[in-house]
Amino acid sequence: MQPLQQCVSTLKQRGHDMHLIIGDSTAPNIVAQAKALGPYDACFIDANHTEPYIRQDFRNYSAMSKIVAFHDIGFFREGGMPPGKKPIEVPKVWNEIKNNFRHVEIKRDKRDNGIGVLWMN
Repeated sequence: MQPLQQCVSTLKQRGHDMHLIIGDSTAPNIVAQAKALGPYDACFIDANHTEPYIRQDFRNYSAMSKIVAFHDIGFFREGGMPPGKKPIEVPKVWNEIKNNFRHVEIKRDKRDNGIGVLWMN
């Protein structure tokens, strides 16, 4: 957490309006804190990586932002995830929703997990 706090502090010193909210992104109190600070130009979704969380984050935060970006849209691991690791289900959700919006995929290949960007308007 200290590197995030240092980053926020540095950006504030440079004149940016920065806030750090730490918690479960699907928890009502966290969503409320984020909403109170919005609306936003952009939102970057990169958290739990399982389908229910990705979908809930998209529902919660897309209405607050002009642009929504997802990390790991091209995630692929030969042989699947190691035992005990959560699955990375971002590609499934991304491929289902992307065509409903103007979008771009950045560096999507097997060496890079990629970023997908949606324009909400």
